[in-house]
Amino acid sequence: MSTKNTAPVDPHRIFKNALCFERAALAIREFNYEELKMPWGVNVAFCIELYLKCLITIEKGTKVGGHDLESLFSNLTKQTRETLIKEWDSFVTTSVEKQKMRSDGYSTDLPSELKRSKNAFQWLRYEHEDLSKTGSGLTIGPLMIMLRDVIISMHPEWIA
Repeated sequence: MSTKNTAPVDPHRIFKNALCFERAALAIREFNYEELKMPWGVNVAFCIELYLKCLITIEKGTKVGGHDLESLFSNLTKQTRETLIKEWDSFVTTSVEKQKMRSDGYSTDLPSELKRSKNAFQWLRYEHEDLSKTGSGLTIGPLMIMLRDVIISMHPEWIA
């Protein structure tokens, strides 16, 4: 028999957990990114998920479940979504990778990228099962830092 945990969630704890996954992803990238793309992607995707859940908890005082990054993003306040979209748009204008994606016919606006990457955490963990027909990759890695920065702007004391 399973019991549902209804205890309140501390957004600072979520932030600290996300920060651990961010640091792991950055360490992987520095160590040997080419051989470790899968674990890097899993860490980035889970970090983004946790940062989104942290923001939702800060803004709405509720905890949310699931791994769908697009759905989690839609639960943020309009102001936070607009802030992140503006940051993303600024990043896209200077990203060679995103310019290549656009020339290949992909939309690189944040909502499109979230739609494409919405199930990245599951897909990357089970890539060996060839879920590519139903899954997606991760094309929003830089969002990890943007989310962290938004959280820190709300709670600068958390970075100490």
